[in-house]
Amino acid sequence: MMAQPRLLLLAAAVVLSLSLCDAHNKLAKKSDDVVNGPLLTSKLNAKRTLIVGPNDEFKTIQSAIDAVPDGNTEWVVVHLRAGVYAEKVVIPETKPFIFVRGNGKGRTSISYESASPHNTESATFAVHADNVVVFGISFRNAARAGLPNNPEIRTVATMVSGDKVAFYHCAFYSPHHTLFDSTGRHYYESCYIQGNIDFIFGGGQSIFQCAEIFVYLGRANEAYSRVVFADTYLSKTVNPAGWTNYNFSGSTEHVMLGEFNCTGPGADASQRVPWSRRLDQAEAAKFLTVDFINGKDWLPAFYY
Repeated sequence: MMAQPRLLLLAAAVVLSLSLCDAHNKLAKKSDDVVNGPLLTSKLNAKRTLIVGPNDEFKTIQSAIDAVPDGNTEWVVVHLRAGVYAEKVVIPETKPFIFVRGNGKGRTSISYESASPHNTESATFAVHADNVVVFGISFRNAARAGLPNNPEIRTVATMVSGDKVAFYHCAFYSPHHTLFDSTGRHYYESCYIQGNIDFIFGGGQSIFQCAEIFVYLGRANEAYSRVVFADTYLSKTVNPAGWTNYNFSGSTEHVMLGEFNCTGPGADASQRVPWSRRLDQAEAAKFLTVDFINGKDWLPAFYY
C-alpha cells in the first residue's frame, strides 16, 4: 500500500503544494459524484466544441488545438473520443481558454515515447497557455524504463507552465520526471501520479486535492523548497526520515517541508530529519484552501 495523501509529493525548487482529501474521506465520494465533464463544460460556459477521433473532423489532438485562434478569449472544448492518442501535444501560450475533455482516465490516453536532456523537449503533453482545464485523460511518456539510469535524460509526461491551469480526474505516468509543475497557479483534483525519480517537480504554486501517489514525501532541491502535507493518510511505505536533501548541499534554513494533522503509520515523526517541520493550525491555515492559489477567482469547481 502506498501513501494516500490528501496532498502531493514534490521534489522541486520553490514549489509549494498542499493538502488533499484522504481516499477514505467522504469528500472523495463528493469528487466522483460532482466533478465531471458536463459539469465543467457548463461552469465554463463553453460555446464551441472541437471533437477529436478517427471518424471526426480532427484526427489528432494537436490539429484541434491549432484550430483555436491565437488570442482566444472564450472557452473552447476540445473533446477527445475514447482511445489512445500516440502524439506529442502542446498548448502554446497564444491559445488560452481551452478545456481538453476526455472520456475518463481509463478510456482516453495520450501516450508518446520521448526522451531528452531537457524537460520541456521531452514532455508528451505541455501546457504553456493560461486558463486551461483538463478532465479525464491519462498522460504517459512511454520511454523505456531503463532510461532513468541516465541522470541526463528526462522523460516528462506532462509539463505545465501556464497560469490558472486545472486537471480533474487525470493520471500521469513516466519512468523519470513525470509531472513538471513548472510555473503558475495550478489545481489537481482526484489525480494519480506515478514515477520513479522526481515525479512531481518544478516551481509551480499548486494544490493537489485527493491525489494518489507513491514515496519519500519530498526533497529539498534548492534553498527555498516548500512542500506541505496536510490531513493526509501516510502508509508505512513512507521513509521514516520523511524528507531528504538528496544532492542539495546548501543551507536548509529557509527550506519549508512540513506536515499537518497527518495520520497513519507513515506519519510517525520520531525519525524525521531535523529540518522538517510539524505545523500547527495557524501555520498550516494558508495552505488549506484554494485561496492559496486564488482559486475562487478562476476554478470552475473546487472543494473549499
